[in-house]
Amino acid sequence: MLSLMIFLPLLAAAVCLFVSANVARWTALATTFVLFALGCGLWANYEVGGPQWQFTEYAPVFGRFAWALGIDGIALMLIMLSVFRSASARRGTASRHGSANIWQRSC
Repeated sequence: MLSLMIFLPLLAAAVCLFVSANVARWTALATTFVLFALGCGLWANYEVGGPQWQFTEYAPVFGRFAWALGIDGIALMLIMLSVFRSASARRGTASRHGSANIWQRSC
């Protein structure tokens, strides 16, 4: 799950380079909410008092090098701060850039 949280924004940024501005905004918004949902999943599944490193991932790359990830409680707080702040920051970008505000109800 941690690798997905690292590579999903990179993939979305690459997609945004090749689409129109409006599609890029929607792609960024969707990616932000997926990351928020993944962060909430980390929060819900974190075991307080459990092992120091949780959600660990390990993949040998070559030789003595490996892709190793894991989070502790402080890292979880920083991840949640980041994904929550990103989601709340995206809220105002739609109206500021001239497209329809997606947060208002259409009556």
